[in-house]
Amino acid sequence: MSAPKIQAYRFASSAHWDLCLGLGFDAPTAAGLSLPRRWGAHARRVAGRGPVSAIAADRFSMPVWRSATPREEPGIAWLDELASVRGPFRADSVLAETKRLQVERHWLWAFAADRLVRYDRTDLQHDLILPAAAIGIAEDGVIIDIALDGRGGLWVLLESGDRQLLARVDDCGCARPPMPLPCEVRGATELALADDGATIALLCAGERRLALVNAGKGSLKRMLWLGSLDPSFQPERLAGDGSGYLALFGTSEGKTGRQWRLFLLDRSGEPLRPAIAGLFLEQDGRAATKTQALDIAVARDGVWFATTDGVWTLDADPACGSSDAKATLLTTLLHSPPGSDDNGWLRAEIEVELPEGAALTASFATTNDPAIVTRFANITGNESLPKAARLADSWALLDPGVGAQRSFTSMGSSSFPGRMSIPLFAASQRWLALKLEVDVPPFVGQASLMSLRILYPERTLMRQLPAIFSDPANDPERLLRRLVGVIEATSQSIDETIASIGRHIDAETAPSDWLDYLGSWLDLPWHPALAERSKRALLAEAGYLLRWRGTARGLRRLVKCLAGEGAKVVLVDVAAERGPIRLGGKGAAGAPLRGLLAGQSKSVATLGGKAVLGRARLACAGQKPGPLDILVPLILIEIDGDAATKAANAPYLAEVLAGYAPMGLRHRVRWTADGRRDADDVDALVLEAQAPGMLGTDCRIGQTVLAGRARTEIGEGFHMGFHIR
Repeated sequence: MSAPKIQAYRFASSAHWDLCLGLGFDAPTAAGLSLPRRWGAHARRVAGRGPVSAIAADRFSMPVWRSATPREEPGIAWLDELASVRGPFRADSVLAETKRLQVERHWLWAFAADRLVRYDRTDLQHDLILPAAAIGIAEDGVIIDIALDGRGGLWVLLESGDRQLLARVDDCGCARPPMPLPCEVRGATELALADDGATIALLCAGERRLALVNAGKGSLKRMLWLGSLDPSFQPERLAGDGSGYLALFGTSEGKTGRQWRLFLLDRSGEPLRPAIAGLFLEQDGRAATKTQALDIAVARDGVWFATTDGVWTLDADPACGSSDAKATLLTTLLHSPPGSDDNGWLRAEIEVELPEGAALTASFATTNDPAIVTRFANITGNESLPKAARLADSWALLDPGVGAQRSFTSMGSSSFPGRMSIPLFAASQRWLALKLEVDVPPFVGQASLMSLRILYPERTLMRQLPAIFSDPANDPERLLRRLVGVIEATSQSIDETIASIGRHIDAETAPSDWLDYLGSWLDLPWHPALAERSKRALLAEAGYLLRWRGTARGLRRLVKCLAGEGAKVVLVDVAAERGPIRLGGKGAAGAPLRGLLAGQSKSVATLGGKAVLGRARLACAGQKPGPLDILVPLILIEIDGDAATKAANAPYLAEVLAGYAPMGLRHRVRWTADGRRDADDVDALVLEAQAPGMLGTDCRIGQTVLAGRARTEIGEGFHMGFHIR
């Protein structure tokens, strides 16, 4: 019976990472796990000195707020693209009294107890007024809170009699039938969206609970008791950015009495970091003790606060300071089935981006007890418990009294190779769990986990040593085994180099500095100055180009590789596709068009015409010059592509064609560029006029708005020029 091959547990995709228990990481992606954006430790003032009672921010982190002073009526103000304050402009009764503002690209939403109102963001004109009765509730129903659904509409929290309901209003103002809240949710006061709109977060401030509800089914996903975050925490406001972050704002007991606290939560309601306290500081570092927060809003790049002393923000700006970051990942219990000779574990390979100053600690623990395996699965799968508690309780099951625990730490540096190899040969039990802890200090870049592989069984170089060395009885302290383990762990670069040979000769995965070598190796028509994507296209078509070398179809495929993706190529073999034209006359019909009109060249000497003594050469005896003698093999090539590809490849096209076309074949190239631009082109800006375009005068397809809403802004009078969108 042959020994089994090396096998591996591999974690590389979002589905793989979801099988693990992770705390402090952002949502998993195809690129791996990364730590979330680290915002500062205290907020900074961005606008105003007076009281601000409500605030909202769009997905581009552009805030809109409601200001109010004792002597003035409430007004709406915002920051423009240049970080200048616009307004305040007069607010109507709904804007002046609404509990929550919600803003998106074009609209500003507000509500009263009996209606929803949507405003044009730039001029605050009413665009939609939706009575509460139109949402599908009884006359005694009231609106409690609103949250954007990420698709131009709203989720609305309603109360009708003794029931609380959720209703959705789309971007056209059409309301779907409301659905009741799960029976476990009582006294909801705040509403927010998370997980790209798939999860509705409901704050029950009286009971200090946060409920996460499935937006599609209306079922309860999780109930979080906020006392687990801080025993004395009293929540006041809940906000979300609709995708990744939830923010809970309130107060808790501190050394000097009640203090402001901010908790940032992930899409599943788990805290991303400890509470942020001491939020409001003046420029000199003194605490703004009289500043009280009245409302918060969460955007992609930070948190915005409406306070009694202006608008403040907490983001990654250096003015907000910096903070550390910690994250933990615990795998499920992995199984290495025992065999006759092959069992145990070999090593773990971690691909990680670790900036200088950061640390990664890898620990593993094992067990042979099936009862512990069952308890481990029950604890990690109990979503009613916070992740921090599940991590601690499940890892405590695998203590040194039950299974071996060992840790290895690697520090990030400028010479860090991006890989960490952990020897696991000391683990002989059937089940193994691996824990990774990432610690990033303040003022250090982001860290991320790209992939993780855990190899088993223990097939190592020890098998190649004589029995006197490999027999465990002769090495009770396993000194030689540890030495061989170090050699195996540090020699992985050799195996990786061998394994990567195939990627080096593939057109899509080959390194850039290998492309010229591959082109010369395959004897392809080539020039080292060609654009990289054209080189890869030539390598991908190498088989076809070499098979049809010297033919029209091969030449056409070659030109398409050089013209770029989406380009139009027309190739005409003049001598083969267009025959000579015979002129008609004296009752005879002439030839059709698209042919060759042949005749004597202007350089041919003719007696009585252009013959010059001493320079003209007459035909030799037996030669009969004809009108087709001046024709030579000629290829006409027309290319319609983008300007960037033309600029990169056109200077070298003639040299590449000369190395592929038959000798003596002439070619003429007409390369036109239509100016198409890609997303990375810094000049790819479209200036969109304010007024609609006029047919027959200034319209351009793809750039002109034929009709739409006027974009006049309050207080600005006539507006001149253009807006860059």
